[in-house]
Amino acid sequence: MKQHPLERLWSLARWILLYHALGDSRVLGLRSLSHGRLEEAPIGRSYILHEPCPSTEGIGSSLKFMKPVIEVAQRHGLTYVCQVDDFRSHGHHTGNLGPLFGCYNNSYVVGDMAAYDDVRKLPKVVTKIGHEFPPVLMNVTPWDTAQVALALQPSTLYYLRQPGFFYYTWGLSYKWYRSQYELVRRQDAARNKEICGETPKEAAKRKRIVLQIRRGDGNQRMKTGDFLQILTNIFAGSVPGASISEKMAHIVVISENNDKDCDDFDLFRKNFKLAKVTYFVGMPETDDDLAYTRLVRDLDCMSVADVLLLSRGGFASLAAALQKSSGVALTLDPDTERRPDVPNVQKVEVEDPNRKQKREARMQKEAEERNSREMKRLAKEYREKLDRYGKASMSQQVVVGGSYEGLPNAFLVNLVRS
Repeated sequence: MKQHPLERLWSLARWILLYHALGDSRVLGLRSLSHGRLEEAPIGRSYILHEPCPSTEGIGSSLKFMKPVIEVAQRHGLTYVCQVDDFRSHGHHTGNLGPLFGCYNNSYVVGDMAAYDDVRKLPKVVTKIGHEFPPVLMNVTPWDTAQVALALQPSTLYYLRQPGFFYYTWGLSYKWYRSQYELVRRQDAARNKEICGETPKEAAKRKRIVLQIRRGDGNQRMKTGDFLQILTNIFAGSVPGASISEKMAHIVVISENNDKDCDDFDLFRKNFKLAKVTYFVGMPETDDDLAYTRLVRDLDCMSVADVLLLSRGGFASLAAALQKSSGVALTLDPDTERRPDVPNVQKVEVEDPNRKQKREARMQKEAEERNSREMKRLAKEYREKLDRYGKASMSQQVVVGGSYEGLPNAFLVNLVRS
């Protein structure tokens, strides 16, 4: 029997009403974009919950306990469950930094993660990360063999009970940190009004070169002169991927240092008069609110840098991980095992490459000349001893002795052959 058009229209209207009713009652588990969280766990997805590891370090070093968690989540399609204590930093008076990455509390999150309240009723499996390390721990990237030690099941909450397990390396996790940080920053209108001390309109006129200078702590501190030389090389066009003219550059110096250590920072303005120079420097903050505000300002600036010059340490590694994908981060750190393993980081020499090539050629020529003089001296000494002791005696020494009074074997053999 053919259905009347009005009946078909009414049937369609009922389906629409039913769909909205189900959505409003959260039966479909729809994502609430206005709140930035999952109202209910989607069917089929699995989650990873990490037992936090309290740390007394700064945020850069504290995240080493989170890197393997996010690494496994990225590689195996798991969704990280927000744990505020995963981002709690006890160094530098910055406190809980979870909101910088979208982890606010047990009921409110932003981006690619889940709120604990939305998944706590799911079947829970206590698990661990399976890993294999070679005898020398830092000679390979450990995430190459990282895996969840159980076959993953849908709609399951995997509880990772390895609070002290950590990676220095980023693996794939940097992608998650970078995208989460950028998402949260872009949603905060106040943070986008001015970055690196300039408005978006002002920023469009120049390229940002941000210097992250670590406060003095012995041999880990890079000299101001090293940064000056790298900038000189950049403006000379001798740093691959980081060629910027001085007049088009905005140099931003970021550092927590005392007044004495900051005295020579004025050299950046004196040496590069065509560039715009901004300073975010000074003594470390002791007030929690001021310290947090300062950290956000500095990280925002480093994350949008076209060129980022890094010191050493966990904070430098975090800055490199958060930097926009189109930027380049330059490091002088000779320790390849602890250097940030993200694609935008490249090793750079302080010395200008062209000058280095000329210097090495000069040193090679000088070495050859020294060797030539030494060979002539040894030949003269040999001739004198030959005249003194006689040819037969010397030839016997050459054959049986191999080396005669410090004369190299190769030189003696060459004389015998001739």
